[in-house]
Amino acid sequence: MWRDAVWELVKLKGQKKNYIVLVGHATMMLLVGMGLSREKFRGPLAHAVGRLGLNLKDFADGLFFARWVYVPTLVMILPIFICTLAGDMIAGEVQDGSMRLYASRPRTRQQIVLSKFLAMCVAAASYCFYFAVVSLGVGMLLFGSPGTQVVAVFGPGVQADFSLMGPEETLWRYLLCTGYHVFSILALGSITLFFSTIFNRMTSATIAGLTAYFVSYMLEELPWLQEMKPYLLSRVMNGSIHLWMAVIPPGNVLRSFVVLSVYIALFLGLAITLFNAKDI
Repeated sequence: MWRDAVWELVKLKGQKKNYIVLVGHATMMLLVGMGLSREKFRGPLAHAVGRLGLNLKDFADGLFFARWVYVPTLVMILPIFICTLAGDMIAGEVQDGSMRLYASRPRTRQQIVLSKFLAMCVAAASYCFYFAVVSLGVGMLLFGSPGTQVVAVFGPGVQADFSLMGPEETLWRYLLCTGYHVFSILALGSITLFFSTIFNRMTSATIAGLTAYFVSYMLEELPWLQEMKPYLLSRVMNGSIHLWMAVIPPGNVLRSFVVLSVYIALFLGLAITLFNAKDI
C-alpha cells in the first residue's frame, strides 16, 4: 500500500492542476501586496486599534501580510484544489479506463482507496506548509521582519475582537493554524473521494465535493439551524479561528477535531465500501 501511495504521488506531481494552484496563490500574494501597499487603513479594525492610540499601518509587516494571504488561500484555493485532486483519484481513472488494469493486479480495493487517501494526505500537508512558508517569505521580503501583531478574530460563532501578540506567539499560532488545516482539509477530501467512487466522471465528483462545501457555507447563514451549525463542514473546517483568540478555548478546538475525525472516518469508510461493490 505504501508503494502504491508513492506512485500516486508521482502521478499527482505530473498533473497540470499543480501549476494552476501555484499561479493562483502567487496571484493572491500579488493582489494582497498591492492592496496592502496602497491601503489607507480606515476600516473597522483600524478604527478599533486607533482607539488605543495606535496606527494599524505601523503593524503592516511581513507576518501581517502572510496572515492575510493565508486565510483566503485556505478558505478558497485549497478546498477547490483538494476537490479536483480527490475527484480525479478514482472517477478519473475509471473514466479513462486505467482503473480496470490497476485493480486487476494483486491488491485489494481497500488498498487502492487507502493508498490514494495517503497520497492525498501528503499532498495536502505539502501544499499547506508551502502556502504558509512562501506567504511568510514573500511578506518578509516585501514588508520586513515580523514585529508585534494586531490579530483580528472574527467569523461564524465568534464575536469580533482583536488582540496584540508578540511575533513569536503569532508565529506559533500561524504554525498551529497550518497544522489544523492539514487535518481539516482531509474531511473535504474524504467526502470528494467518496463521490469519486459514486461517479464515473472526474468533473461530476469534483463538482459534488465543491457543492457540499459551499452548501455548508450557505446553511451557516440560516438563522434556524443554530443547533446544527457547530457540526457543519464549513464551520469545523474553519475552526482554526479559535487558535487566534487571546486564550485558545481547548473545548472548541477539541470538538472541531472530533467532528472532523468523524467526517473523515465516515466518508473514507463509505468510499471503501462502495468501491468494493463497484463494477469497473
